[in-house]
Amino acid sequence: MKQIASAIGNVPIFISTHYEGNKNPGCINYNPDTATYTTNRSKCKARSLIDVIKRTNELANFLGIAKVDIVSDQQEMCNAATELTTAAANAHQRGIRVMTVNPSIDDSNKVSLYPVDPLSDPYLRSYEELGVPILHPRGYEEQISGKEWFTDCQPGQKFINCNNNAYYPVDLWLIEGRRFFFNTLEEQEYLKTHFPDKALMKNQVAHWPLNDGPISYTSAARTFQEMTRKLNEVVRQYDSTLCTAAKVTSEIFLDSAFGGLGGGEYACYDKQNLQLDYLQCNAADLAGGKQMVTTSGQISESKFTPMISKTVSAPMVMKQNKKSMWTNDSTKKNKIIPSISMGTIILIIVLVIIASAMICTGAILYLCWKSPRDAASKAIDKSQIESIEEGTSTSTTNGENLPVIT
Repeated sequence: MKQIASAIGNVPIFISTHYEGNKNPGCINYNPDTATYTTNRSKCKARSLIDVIKRTNELANFLGIAKVDIVSDQQEMCNAATELTTAAANAHQRGIRVMTVNPSIDDSNKVSLYPVDPLSDPYLRSYEELGVPILHPRGYEEQISGKEWFTDCQPGQKFINCNNNAYYPVDLWLIEGRRFFFNTLEEQEYLKTHFPDKALMKNQVAHWPLNDGPISYTSAARTFQEMTRKLNEVVRQYDSTLCTAAKVTSEIFLDSAFGGLGGGEYACYDKQNLQLDYLQCNAADLAGGKQMVTTSGQISESKFTPMISKTVSAPMVMKQNKKSMWTNDSTKKNKIIPSISMGTIILIIVLVIIASAMICTGAILYLCWKSPRDAASKAIDKSQIESIEEGTSTSTTNGENLPVIT
């Protein structure tokens, strides 16, 4: 990264999904010597999804990316946000509490819990801005052991016998994908033995989309819809607790180092304090040259057409199946004759070439061997004939020279 930055000559563009840095000098600083970023949380403000989306759209405009119509996507998000606020209000009335927790299991099956501050993630920040009753931890890096979680348990006592109360009265757990529970038989048996939390045993778990892809109006709408469904289904597992009056969209509340709430507290539902950017979709949020603007009536997006095969009738499918059916009866017409593989064909060709070469070589050797003998034989016959014609040759029999009769 350092070499690339040096070659280009520009500072890399960095968009934080956690903190608002461009309006708060000193929050996020780039070090050109190490090509790294440092974060000073005491100078940062927490970001929600809408903040990240707008900032990303500004980047798209800066890069000159062709504008597309995102009004429908924005409207889908606003509709989902409206439904979520309604579900959140109902959850408050039922005394429901939500908390984001990262569980960890060591080699001895002991559980450790790491609660997540809602101000540290844009999804959690957005949930709270829409009224979801999210519990805050007692510290930014709080760690809780399994023994501490079940507050009524005595040393040596099985957790299953003393799990009526918990360190935090969580009715709905938010867990990221790498640690997610899927309510399998193995997980159920493990929870009964090692961590019988009442909400987990009831499978009251929702997915927290941590680093699960790009942040957009579409992803926001999808997560709002899922959270709405979970809030409507969840059942309170612990005694109700009082909420804390707080303006969750204020600058003081959003201060990353000093804002938020105390451990175990959650903000009361107040419609006046909700983030209206999620609920009031209008063209002004997209115009001004800062965000992607609508192009309805000018340039329409190309419609996606999936590549699918042509429809085949049922009789044709049966006929094709019969053609591909294996059978041992040689009298049937639909018996499959194994095809010769490409490897077998290549082997046959190689063998034919080798055999041809051997035949040619043998023929050449035979001709080379036969030609000198024929030449010598012809030379002898010719010399004899010439001698006989001249009458100078003699024939030898038993060592005696005999005259040649001409």
